[in-house]
Amino acid sequence: MRAYQFDAFGLENLKLVDVAEPVPGPGEVLLQVRAISLNYRDLMVIRGQYNPHVRLPATPISDGAGLISAVGPEVTHVKVGQHVCSHFIPGWLDGRFRAEYTGTTLGTPGPGLAAEQVVLPAAAVIPIPEGYDFAEAATLPIAALTAWSALRT
Repeated sequence: MRAYQFDAFGLENLKLVDVAEPVPGPGEVLLQVRAISLNYRDLMVIRGQYNPHVRLPATPISDGAGLISAVGPEVTHVKVGQHVCSHFIPGWLDGRFRAEYTGTTLGTPGPGLAAEQVVLPAAAVIPIPEGYDFAEAATLPIAALTAWSALRT
């Protein structure tokens, strides 16, 4: 399986590499990635400007969409074959944001979606709204929610 990874900070260090096929464990899903969405945060991560303590090598990109190809035990809200998009901060499911949620963000320190397949916590995926294709759904986690939040506040 192939994934984009960087083993040192800087866009020049982002390389397409072969990695082991991931297997979901309890509470996890295997996502066949079909589309990703690039956010400014992703560039900051790769450049080392977001968190200079990222464990390397790392696979970047927090926002994407795809097809569930396998689920681990205890996964009940999604099923194999379902189209889903990522949830940028799977540790934050409701209520006010707390600093400790940042430790669960996708695309570092959590798994990144710049790969053919990725194992994610089941809480990190939600069904794609009807009528959206993968490319459209990939923009929902950060870009669309940022715009929605700006309109509401």
